[in-house]
Amino acid sequence: TAGHTVDTTVVGSIEYAVEVLHTPLIVVLGHDKCGAVHAAAQTLATGEQPPGFIRAVTDRVIPSIVAMTATPEALDEIDEALLRTEHVKHTAEMLHGYSAAIAAAVAEGRCAIIGLEYDLEDGAAHLIKVIGDIGEE
Repeated sequence: TAGHTVDTTVVGSIEYAVEVLHTPLIVVLGHDKCGAVHAAAQTLATGEQPPGFIRAVTDRVIPSIVAMTATPEALDEIDEALLRTEHVKHTAEMLHGYSAAIAAAVAEGRCAIIGLEYDLEDGAAHLIKVIGDIGEE
């Protein structure tokens, strides 16, 4: 989904994957130059909403980054990469917190959630959030 946004349909799809298909890993993948995070930051800075249903995307990104942007002026001092990282972490935490089925699968060790950031230029993905056991030492 754009901006790895979460709604009930997305959570239902992921619950199906975990409970029926026994998917062991949920990946929240953010990337540099994310238009959804940029649009959400612009909305917070200017108060202007994007057109049409794009607003539905920014409305779901804003809660992840609003605490870092206490004032519109604060946005000038915050690198969008930090906002993106915060949004990836928040999305992973939301999936774990919103869904009892996902939380139970994580608690039972049947599934884990990771947050990654993908660098479009070099093709590398960087691990930034882990919820559950992924077997790392």
